[in-house]
Amino acid sequence: MTNIVRYGQGTSFQGPSEQIWGDLGLWEQKSREGRGTLIFDDFVKWDTSTTNGTSYQNGWTVVADDGPVLNLVAAPTKPTGGVGGEFGSLLLSGADADNDELYLTSSVTGTHVFIDDECKKIGFEIRMKKSAVTDAGLTFFAGLASVGAAVAGTLAADAGTLIATKGFIGFNQDDTDGNAVNPVVQAISQTQQTPQATAIPIVADTWIKLGFLYEPGNSRDSLRFFVNGAAQDITKFVFADLDDADFPNDTAMAPLVGFLHEGTANEGAEIDWIACGQYY
Repeated sequence: MTNIVRYGQGTSFQGPSEQIWGDLGLWEQKSREGRGTLIFDDFVKWDTSTTNGTSYQNGWTVVADDGPVLNLVAAPTKPTGGVGGEFGSLLLSGADADNDELYLTSSVTGTHVFIDDECKKIGFEIRMKKSAVTDAGLTFFAGLASVGAAVAGTLAADAGTLIATKGFIGFNQDDTDGNAVNPVVQAISQTQQTPQATAIPIVADTWIKLGFLYEPGNSRDSLRFFVNGAAQDITKFVFADLDDADFPNDTAMAPLVGFLHEGTANEGAEIDWIACGQYY
């Protein structure tokens, strides 16, 4: 992994969004002081993961079940005029049978963030795309999840509902709506919440940035979701919501990207980069 983050303004900018990572200097300072952590991986170095079982790559853990594999894209698209392109990206392939699964996380047994009402900020963002957006195809979750959630069965078959015994904050797409994704919040053994009534559209073979910022000291907007750097105004958790049983407070969590294939066609996805951080 690397701890170098590039960010910029504008919804079309391909790097991490300023709206989440604008105080980058403070993120970096706290991580050096041991009072926080900052992860950014552009995936320019990677060895092919195993097709069935657990493999470890550059500080990441990959858990595959029945065929899917992660490997580097052979020929990333070069930037043109300083815009667009990918310096490195991971390709998910081999998801061609019902219930094929693959999970990418920073650690199986450790953690990088701890959700509570005392930390200053927690941020997460991913740039990714899917090769197809058909119903009953490739479903996914991207965000933070309880430590140890990267196991087969984390995403339940039939509708992509997240496993009830883990906590999650992030974005989830179920198999009944292949061209849309929803922000989700779930506490361990509680009901999954979808705080935004309108789903976020996704387009086949088109990059999208999905992220959120958690600030428990912000009494107005404690949790905000972002799509391509734009705040989703109707997706907010105010401070009082953090005491609700459905919010995963006092929970150790780690970055997680999970894929579950629900069809029979061979579908894939790409991950350009992942950013995650916390400081006190």
